[in-house]
Amino acid sequence: MFKKSIILSFCLWLSCMNAEAAFFRPETFTLKNGMQVVLVTDTSTPVIFHAVWYKVGRGDEAPEEPSGIAHFCEHMMFKGTSNITRDELNSTLFKIGAIKNAMTSFDYTTYYELIESSSIETVMRLEADRMVNLLIKEEDVASERGVVMEERKTNIESSPEGRIMEASISAFFTNHPYRILPIGLMDDIASYSSKDVKSFYKKWYHPNNAILVVVGDISLERLKELTQKYYGVLPAGPTLVRNRLKEPQRTDVLKDVNLGANEVGLPSVKLYYDAPSVRSDPKKAYALQVGLEAVFGSSVDYFKRAMITERKALSGMSTSYDGFSYDPMWLSISLQPLPGIKWKQLSVILEEVLNKALKSISPEDVKLAKARILGRLEYDRADIFEVGMIIGNVLASGYTLEDLESYPDKVNDVKHEEVLDVMMDVLKMPKVRSFLAPLSKKGAK
Repeated sequence: MFKKSIILSFCLWLSCMNAEAAFFRPETFTLKNGMQVVLVTDTSTPVIFHAVWYKVGRGDEAPEEPSGIAHFCEHMMFKGTSNITRDELNSTLFKIGAIKNAMTSFDYTTYYELIESSSIETVMRLEADRMVNLLIKEEDVASERGVVMEERKTNIESSPEGRIMEASISAFFTNHPYRILPIGLMDDIASYSSKDVKSFYKKWYHPNNAILVVVGDISLERLKELTQKYYGVLPAGPTLVRNRLKEPQRTDVLKDVNLGANEVGLPSVKLYYDAPSVRSDPKKAYALQVGLEAVFGSSVDYFKRAMITERKALSGMSTSYDGFSYDPMWLSISLQPLPGIKWKQLSVILEEVLNKALKSISPEDVKLAKARILGRLEYDRADIFEVGMIIGNVLASGYTLEDLESYPDKVNDVKHEEVLDVMMDVLKMPKVRSFLAPLSKKGAK
């Protein structure tokens, strides 16, 4: 379902790849109805990761549609079809021991199962069925509205962190649909009708707008046979174009977002910066990933050492950047000031340390950053779930297998001067600055 942490960092997954060519060694083919199928064979255990990814998320919702309808449609996909009831769907998956879930992001919706390899036909039959035969009843829409409203209340309305994240992202974007979280606004959720869901489902849920990712104990020949049997017989839908409202040109206007709440224990500051995606500016995006690792990626690097150990201004910090989003998003730096450190004091220290950190990035720092980036996936690639999620995330967000497999080369090609240029450009000024504090300290700067 909708993840509380919606700022998925593909960079954290992708920045693990070894410089060896064809790291995942995926095999791919396309059915006659346009559905792409990707396989990574792993016979080490009799287990399969099976996931259908639809190239539609919050970012693809039309301005006239109620926000969050992509996420709500995901919920409705568990309500049964003209061939199988909701209870039969759940009991069938339970009987085969499937670990199942679904999620909606800004750029995609996915449904996955982790199963014994002998159960592959069962999940294919179920997923193919609900791709085209979903039953959308008004009474189910009404009951699920309450479920999603409670989900939003828990993750946003009742959570200071959720509220300030929502307000910050809304302030960050002017026009782009990313400005509203995938779960949607409460008033829109309350307005959903079966007509809304049917319209969205009929537009986006087709084999030619879907990608099947399979990782595990199955051969290419067997997968071709089964996908043709279950998915290949489905009719193709219309050709879809992902049209989205564009953002205006970047400006040097800083927006402050403040929130005080009784539930907050310690204050935090979050800085949001304009950042490129690989689709919008690949050279800058790859250089930015290397630069972030060089400056913030290690506890012994200058920035963390200066801010946490030497200046004793922070108890902790983190960064988030999704270079593989469909459209450009944001780079964020989260700071946890130590008790007694006010924002005015912190801002002076931060500006001084950050400027020095950026100017002091050496060729050796860049080399070490690349080594850390390209060394991380060795652990994760043994996990078929992680491999399947990485591949699906990238493809459903508008990228290709070539983009994925060439990632190590792109990282290694990044030059020291490119890192300096992009870090100075992106981090020269945040677009949004958020302050979260205990209620009694609200606005204390």
